[in-house]
Amino acid sequence: MNLSELRTALQERREDYSQSDAKLGRKINQAYLDISSRRRWGWLRRESAYATYASFFYANTGADGNTPSASGVYVVGTQSTRRTITISQHANTPVTVMGKRVKIENDFYRVVNVDSTGETWTLDRPLRCSIYLVGVTAYNHSIKIIYDEVALPVGTIAVVNTTLFMGSSYGTPLSMAAVSPSELAYLDMDVEGRPTRFATTRKEPIPAPQSALPGLSVVSGLGLALGTYNYWYTHVDKQTGAESALSPSTSVVITSGMEQVSIPSLTARRDFFVRVYRSRVNGAAPYLLLDPQSTTVNFTDTTTDDYLGPAGPNSASSLFMQLYPVPDSEYEVRSIIQIECTPLSEDNDRPLFDAEFHNLILDGAEALMLEAADEQGRASSARQRFEIGIARMVQLDRTNLQNTVLFGGSNRVRGRRTSQYASGSSEADFKA
Repeated sequence: MNLSELRTALQERREDYSQSDAKLGRKINQAYLDISSRRRWGWLRRESAYATYASFFYANTGADGNTPSASGVYVVGTQSTRRTITISQHANTPVTVMGKRVKIENDFYRVVNVDSTGETWTLDRPLRCSIYLVGVTAYNHSIKIIYDEVALPVGTIAVVNTTLFMGSSYGTPLSMAAVSPSELAYLDMDVEGRPTRFATTRKEPIPAPQSALPGLSVVSGLGLALGTYNYWYTHVDKQTGAESALSPSTSVVITSGMEQVSIPSLTARRDFFVRVYRSRVNGAAPYLLLDPQSTTVNFTDTTTDDYLGPAGPNSASSLFMQLYPVPDSEYEVRSIIQIECTPLSEDNDRPLFDAEFHNLILDGAEALMLEAADEQGRASSARQRFEIGIARMVQLDRTNLQNTVLFGGSNRVRGRRTSQYASGSSEADFKA
């Protein structure tokens, strides 16, 4: 059942009084999210892939190490009190610096902000360099930008397994060991090579756009159905794949059957790509419309609802996978991840688990409604059905019965299976 059908079915259970669609939807989502929180369900596991990048290096091109050459890469103002530094040549280099670790001389810093030119960086602590002469404010220093992190998809709860593929032919996947972030803190931050370990860490999200898409206009042409459409955009980090939260929305109304929406040139914040989202006709949720993998976007929207992409982010990327050693080349990293469940918002949205258990949502929502009305007797009956149904879901949450092991060897054992993800048993073993 979709959300609209669930609302109708729930109202039929409480025909003694009427409820608004909003209230019915809230109770349905409360029950749905309650079910999803009970276990690391198989229906909430996904596969995700990421690309790694080698570190980027600005070479020291000065003749004497003190005075920068005209075309060199240099830091302006190396006094120990300076957190803001100026870098030549960066504006023409298509690399991401915002939020990255950089190595200047033998110290590591985190870049917390980049200006609109891309040449003024703010560091997380004052710059400390060995070369300092009174009256000289510009020095040559080699700068290394380290790309040892990839962003996990928004809504990721945990990483179940991760493998790595090498080169263009890829071939056999190589295992990667999961370690705690505290272990990585004691390892050399500048060792490069094929990543063999990873840790999941939390980071500050990248900045979200502060203004809505500007200058949207309706133009003549076939494409969009009659109704209201909402548009958003986000910033995307090229190297890590991290995505910001959504911008404020912009609404456009199509009043005839011969119209499209023109999106004029939009430029992303320095260092980031832009990604555009749109709602379905008369909808409220964002869905991917355009991912040009560039800093600018300029196009006319003729995309019907059937061809919109995945749902947009509810929040910004904050969970990252830190790799060790620092990648020295491009690798492909593939992970099986556990994701969080998202509420049902559109009328046609459906729960992620099988339809045979959709009635459980109604049991849970009915119990919540009865408890709110202080009808504890009737609520107890609905709550009991809800809990028994979840227990049955847990027993059947097996993606492959051949990978379920029984305690007691090859003998048939009665009772509930208590372990999974081991080989050697068959479906017939469970029919004792």
